[in-house]
Amino acid sequence: MTDFTAFVLGFVTLPVLPLMFAYTWNRFPAIMRHDTKRKIAGEIRILGKAFPRA
Repeated sequence: MTDFTAFVLGFVTLPVLPLMFAYTWNRFPAIMRHDTKRKIAGEIRILGKAFPRA
């Protein structure tokens, strides 16, 4: 019974994983484009406050 449930769970999740991966992979450039510049600028500002000499 446990082998059967594991097989069913694997059979159900296997097609879902590539779809999730493709969705996140397609969304990734847009996410990077929108947020990266602000995040990097904020991190540089935080680092500049933490290490004023550097």
